[in-house]
Amino acid sequence: MAKDEKIALVKTLSTLLKSSTGFYLTDYRGLNVRDITDLRKRLREGNTIYRVTKNSILKRALEQANVSAISHLVEGPIAIALTSDDPIQPIKILTNFKKEHKLPLVKGGIAEGKFIDEQEIGEIAKIPSKEELLSMVIGGLNAPITGLVWTLKGMLGKLIYTLNALINKKEEE
Repeated sequence: MAKDEKIALVKTLSTLLKSSTGFYLTDYRGLNVRDITDLRKRLREGNTIYRVTKNSILKRALEQANVSAISHLVEGPIAIALTSDDPIQPIKILTNFKKEHKLPLVKGGIAEGKFIDEQEIGEIAKIPSKEELLSMVIGGLNAPITGLVWTLKGMLGKLIYTLNALINKKEEE
């Protein structure tokens, strides 16, 4: 690879790192091409980019993006999952994929500027996604309103029943 190409790759990767809300380093050893393609497809559906990179290029990109605190994890075959969307989504996808295939090993990452190690990634995977949390909040806000509507509907029904009873009584007299 020519030096100009390497410089361009470092610049591109650095820009992606700076614009991402989260990125995670994985050791993809043991995954075949079909598995990596499947993982990329799943991550792409979750608005995440998955790239296999050379360690030297990744280390330089991390330095340029001012996130070199994670560079100690850059050893062996490395792929990086980057997202500019919900930073928890790639963790969930990687964890679910790992449950099925026993790989890849997620070494660590950065989510919204905070370093996350391998152990924390397992705990974060259990957290509901952003969309799930929003639906829970909306459901919580909607419940009292729904209760009010049913209460008013019940009261209105009783009023109509009472008025019909009065009309029937007046007609009988």
